[in-house]
Amino acid sequence: MDDFLHAAGISGQKVYYEMGCAGTGNGGTGYANGALADWLGKDNNSAGYVLGNSGANNYQAGGVYTAGAWGGCVVGDTIGVLLDATVTPMTLAVKVLHSGAWGALSTARNVPSGLTAAGTLIPTADVKATGEAYTICGNAACAASPSGLPGGYVWFDTVSH
Repeated sequence: MDDFLHAAGISGQKVYYEMGCAGTGNGGTGYANGALADWLGKDNNSAGYVLGNSGANNYQAGGVYTAGAWGGCVVGDTIGVLLDATVTPMTLAVKVLHSGAWGALSTARNVPSGLTAAGTLIPTADVKATGEAYTICGNAACAASPSGLPGGYVWFDTVSH
């Protein structure tokens, strides 16, 4: 991943990226400020949305989670990830493009202050299964049609940093 977002650089902005869903292996998407110790959201360096054995959950820094926090995805779907840095604390939400139509936006969840305090937020894919791969897309939009860029948001890779 060559493109990084710095928390200071996105203050006051709403940023967005998309990711293809492999739909297997309990993978997920979100943000991190360092290497993952285990799964996305288990330690204080990450937060995001994960497909797990217990459903489609939102995991925050330190393993705190909200069960059933989004609708999940399957192979072929696209996930849109929305980070709102216009509010304190920042919030993170997702929506899913399934069968050519975008689903509802999930409830926005607070991004833990410990995650943003480190200064760098990196769009992150949590890969759980051998051979599983994800593509994180900015304004290329993962070829999703239509793109899920919400009004008022900008592509993460267009933010100066």
